Amino acid sequence: MSGGGGPFAICDVNKPCRIDSTAPKVQGHSSAVLDFDWNPFDDSMIASASDDSTVKLWQIPEGGLTSNLTEPLVDMRGHGRKVSGLVPQDVQISIKCQCTQT
Repeated sequence: MSGGGGPFAICDVNKPCRIDSTAPKVQGHSSAVLDFDWNPFDDSMIASASDDSTVKLWQIPEGGLTSNLTEPLVDMRGHGRKVSGLVPQDVQISIKCQCTQT
């Protein structure tokens, strides 16, 4: 997968296949994506953590991506260092970020 920063693709688990280089991607980080995790209570919501010190929350449209997704629902900034891990939490149906210094 190529592109500026850290693009990633969303695949249908029921339709395994190779990822075409022209497939729609989630693009919004300025550096590599180090982790991502689905919201355990909403199958259409995914969070991504990046080397750019941000966490972004994305809403995947019903039916999947048909074009690149570049605008996150939430853009969490202010982490002093890269965010290398996400830990889903069931408290208030939100996603908590676990920042590590490496």
